[in-house]
Amino acid sequence: MRIGSNTKTFVAATVLQLVGEGKVKLDEPIDTYLPGVVKGPDYDGKNITVRNLLGHTSGIPDYTEFMDTDTGKVPTGTYTDKELLKPALEQKAAFPIGKMRQYSNTNYIIAGILVEKITGKPVGEAVTERVIDRLGLEQTYWPEPGDRNVRKPRMEGYIAPIGGELKNATEIDPSLSGSAGMVISTPRDLNRFFAGLVGGKVVPAAQLKEMQKTVESPNEEPNTVFGLGLDKITLSCGTLWGHGGDIHGYETRGGVTTDGREVTVAVNALPGSIISKQPSMEAMQKDAMKKAMQVMRMVDTAICK
Repeated sequence: MRIGSNTKTFVAATVLQLVGEGKVKLDEPIDTYLPGVVKGPDYDGKNITVRNLLGHTSGIPDYTEFMDTDTGKVPTGTYTDKELLKPALEQKAAFPIGKMRQYSNTNYIIAGILVEKITGKPVGEAVTERVIDRLGLEQTYWPEPGDRNVRKPRMEGYIAPIGGELKNATEIDPSLSGSAGMVISTPRDLNRFFAGLVGGKVVPAAQLKEMQKTVESPNEEPNTVFGLGLDKITLSCGTLWGHGGDIHGYETRGGVTTDGREVTVAVNALPGSIISKQPSMEAMQKDAMKKAMQVMRMVDTAICK
């Protein structure tokens, strides 16, 4: 299945490995490593740090707001990082750098470019070598742009146009998500990934501690505070470290508790995309949040009941 934004945790872990190796500094401006790449109308990479990118405190707008990313339609076309960045970097900052947190896929497109620059390898190859292969995640892989296939056996993913019939969206070009959401995996492998990461098998202890430094973001998911690609979720029976992923046809939520219990809940229709009539944007957002919280209640039930 496609795991969407769980990909961000794989990318963040790769960046934190590079930090541990002394090749990247979290509080160094991104312009140090990618001169001239990040430049908007009222900000640039000289003031945005690597930490800002990984923690979504950069203020850079989310490129998905300015492209056709309608989850009720099958995406077409193959995109480059430059094409994904362009519409976001044409916009003014969403907020002053470091003054708040607001989720932006653009941050992780830039993080992927950083990984490529420092390692000299495509980001998918670097993540595979440093994370996927290290943990022996045999059913997890980073597809090439343009590769629409999801290897079988697989869970089919579905979408629906507003008021329309269900449509299979399993085979889509994942490049629209770039390094913010490319990875394909299974619930079992996702469990192993988060257990391995939180268990200290992926990044050094000092860098894991940085990933787990959290900030609040009241307008995002309830009972959650946010680190560097790793979220701290308060369940009815304790704490879960994990992330989540939304992409055409799929939603995943889960992670690992501090005492080692693991869970991934996967839904094969993105909540919020299956609706019966034309709603307002506000109604769609409320509906999506409501359904996402239903998925999180399933996570709580699996771990706590």
